[in-house]
Amino acid sequence: MSKKYVWSAAIAAVIAVLTAGTVVIARRTRKDPPPVSPTIPRVEDLPLRPAEQVPTAS
Repeated sequence: MSKKYVWSAAIAAVIAVLTAGTVVIARRTRKDPPPVSPTIPRVEDLPLRPAEQVPTAS
């Protein structure tokens, strides 16, 4: 194996470790979970309706 491939593999490994570390740090420092969608309501916010009032697909 030539030195060019060894250096390329070593640099790729360093970049992968730095990227993984950045992702882990970014996820741990996030205070609140990201919103699911601004247009779709959360399940907890939906009104409760009896089963017979739920519209069905025809």
